[in-house]
Amino acid sequence: MENLTISAANWLKPPDVDQKKNKTPRYLTLTYWQNNSRKLLFLCSYALLNL
Repeated sequence: MENLTISAANWLKPPDVDQKKNKTPRYLTLTYWQNNSRKLLFLCSYALLNL
């Protein structure tokens, strides 16, 4: 039972600062645009139609 409490305590710790080195916002990455191309195309066309 002691091992379970230790692992739960480690799981609840915040991540290390070293993991946050990526300073590019998620929405500006190439992979985000490739994975969400249909959604972005729809939003752009919807915005253009409403102008």
